[in-house]
Amino acid sequence: MSLPTLYYFDAKGRAECARLLLAYAGVQYVDLRFPYPVIPDNVAEKTTFGQVPHYSDGDIELSQSLAIELYLSRKYGLLGSNAVDEAKIISYAISTGDISQAFIVAQKGGPEAMEKYKNEVAPRYYRVWEKTLKENGCKHFYGKSITYADIAIFSVIDYVLSKDANRFEQFPSCLEFHRHILEVPNLKIYLASRKVTPF
Repeated sequence: MSLPTLYYFDAKGRAECARLLLAYAGVQYVDLRFPYPVIPDNVAEKTTFGQVPHYSDGDIELSQSLAIELYLSRKYGLLGSNAVDEAKIISYAISTGDISQAFIVAQKGGPEAMEKYKNEVAPRYYRVWEKTLKENGCKHFYGKSITYADIAIFSVIDYVLSKDANRFEQFPSCLEFHRHILEVPNLKIYLASRKVTPF
């Protein structure tokens, strides 16, 4: 049987959370990358909307990063044990989509928009993350074990810290959480060998 395949540019971008989920679950898969911004024809024809990331798993073909992340999270037990757990976990996880989209908009808006993003928009999410972590012992966003929310938010914090090591100085619980996730065995192995890319 062939291994699952994740198709994306040679970058973290919208595929990195899926890579972290797969790493945490210990899944062997093909991380098929290609230079940004051109999607090869043989990959594009697999996708639903002509976009990547795209994930192939046996007969299953999935496009859209959120769909892939939810599929992996459910398959590998990272969405809790009931509908309430799942909703809470997803609500935290998809805050990363909000913050990422706001970053893209700010980039297009020029220096003033980016300054507002850094000083007002992003910290609004960071403060919620900080409060939630502090209330939950700084190791997890929901419950007492790793969930999709933890991996999704770790991915964002890790990326931000790689660009600005001081960005979370005012959010010590976020930093403690980041350090905790860095030490999770399967993730530690993946991160130690992760390819360095511009974004």
